[in-house]
Amino acid sequence: MERRSVNRAPSVVSRDADDYRVPNLLDDNDEALATELDRDRYKKGPPSPLLGKVTKAILQPSDNLQQRSSVHESSPYKHNAVSQPKNEPSIYRQHKDPGSYALTPGSSRVVIAIDYGTTYTGFALAGSFSEHADLQKIEVLQSWGSSGGNQSKVRSMISYMKSSTGETQWGSNISDQATAMVNTKLELEPQATRFDELELTWLLLKGTGNLAFDHLKKIGPNPIYPSASPGKIVTDYLAHICKSACESGSFETVDLTKLAETNTPLDIVITVPANWSLQAIDATFKAVRGAGFNRVRFPTLADTILVSEPEAAAFFAIRDHQTSSGVNLVIDDCFILCDAGGGTVDVVSYQVKKVTPHLQLEKVTEPSSGKYGSAFIDIAFKRWLRHVLGDDCYAKLDPLNARTRISTHSVESGPMRKLLEQFIVKKQLFSNSTQNIKIDLPEPLNMMDKEGRVRQGELTIYSEEMKDLFDDCVDGVINLLDDQIEKLRKAKQRRARDVFLVGGFGASPYLKEQLKESLDDLRGSKLRRPDSEKSLTAVVQGAVVYGVEKSRHKSIKYMSAITESFGIVLNDRFEWLIRKGDLVLSSEKRTIYSKRFSLTSTILSMGKYDMPIYRYKKRCEDDDDVPDLWEDGQHGE
Repeated sequence: MERRSVNRAPSVVSRDADDYRVPNLLDDNDEALATELDRDRYKKGPPSPLLGKVTKAILQPSDNLQQRSSVHESSPYKHNAVSQPKNEPSIYRQHKDPGSYALTPGSSRVVIAIDYGTTYTGFALAGSFSEHADLQKIEVLQSWGSSGGNQSKVRSMISYMKSSTGETQWGSNISDQATAMVNTKLELEPQATRFDELELTWLLLKGTGNLAFDHLKKIGPNPIYPSASPGKIVTDYLAHICKSACESGSFETVDLTKLAETNTPLDIVITVPANWSLQAIDATFKAVRGAGFNRVRFPTLADTILVSEPEAAAFFAIRDHQTSSGVNLVIDDCFILCDAGGGTVDVVSYQVKKVTPHLQLEKVTEPSSGKYGSAFIDIAFKRWLRHVLGDDCYAKLDPLNARTRISTHSVESGPMRKLLEQFIVKKQLFSNSTQNIKIDLPEPLNMMDKEGRVRQGELTIYSEEMKDLFDDCVDGVINLLDDQIEKLRKAKQRRARDVFLVGGFGASPYLKEQLKESLDDLRGSKLRRPDSEKSLTAVVQGAVVYGVEKSRHKSIKYMSAITESFGIVLNDRFEWLIRKGDLVLSSEKRTIYSKRFSLTSTILSMGKYDMPIYRYKKRCEDDDDVPDLWEDGQHGE
């Protein structure tokens, strides 16, 4: 076995204080940590520390890691407006309508936002002249090519079965013969039970024929269920989002392909659900970078910023309400933001702290979150359908999941996807006044008859049955609102004047009716919702606002990737505390590693002892294969 080199970074560990501390590892050899892509950027000045103290195996920012007002002090891409010399290339396009707003050379930076959702994904950007965001100057990506047409969001699904032209199928344009990966975002989060973990493993083994060589050879490049991890699937999907965003003509005002040519700084804002685990945030961050949102494609990338979906939505909703309704906000007023999406529903309370010269909001409660998004209505529909049609008939529509527990961890065959597309349209329009719903069953059940239920392939869903499919999700959202109302009362002794409802599920007329009735009856708050289009894009537009105004946020979270692997040796094995590419947040203390180990009585009697921290020295840029055993990492040293 080839030995691989690791460098020792010794550190004193004090057992007396029961406090395992690692001093700042980015010392005089900092430049060795800089990747080739960051070399030039590094030479402008030392980078901010990426690895700080480890206290009881907890990674936290080092004492000298100060809050940044705009970008790293070492970044060559300062966000100061500089006039563009004449005849120099510009990232800004001439607007088609001379009478409307148009960005001109001299804007200080560009901010893009990525809202990867369970069912739909959005992308938006704005060129920024100042630290104040103008809603009218935010562009939402509408052109997704043949995979999504022209709409403000695109379906979050991808198939590993190639199209007839040999292209990867993704978004809304997946053939009836292909099997699509759906709800993959939910799989980034650690599974709630061991049964869920086993189910994911079972799906992987089923799709790969229990890893049998003959099966893998037979399926070739078109697997039904790929051997890729959820993170890899999300990366592959987001790579298509990146490509669409960089296509010529995708935006009227900004050309993302000319950022480096014009030396224009770029900030990226990534949205995640509230209470999303560090593991899921890390997986999302890696997927975004791996998809092309990195310094290879965007050399002028300055900051990558994390914001929760409800916080982003709050910045958009309250400002949109202020501008569209002309209502004057009052300092100390409180409101609740409910972001009801495809997978999760997040509810959080805010207070207006300042109105002029710029709006300032303060989060006053911890978010209340739950998996009550619209995807779970689709799951309820599938379960209801199997009960109504029977196992044998259901298997003809959904052969991959016919004999298993129907859950979000699934792939969708062509017939089931075709049926769900009809159901989703009916679901989005459903309200208290909707009569019975008719849906056409696809082949091979297109001529099926079942008394009182199916006539020549036309399936009937009675209105009360449709309400039953909504019930669990609607009740869950109401409970989350109740929890926030109580939290707000205890925190501020106030009630929320308004409840803002946004998100894809938030655009549901039925959900709005049920929430309005609930709020009117007992809670005394007024329900407000932007129009359907704004509701769908509230998170991604709010994320752009958040990024443009980043200097105003007290607890902004910058995202960085560690550039080396660090670990300790226990029983002749490396235990890696953190690996190259792992996420480090600038403003949080999080447990990233926990390990029980024993010490000999001799060591215990010493009181203090050395525990070296080892840094893996790569053989080449692409070498991520860190050693497991001490003897493999010696490299003769």
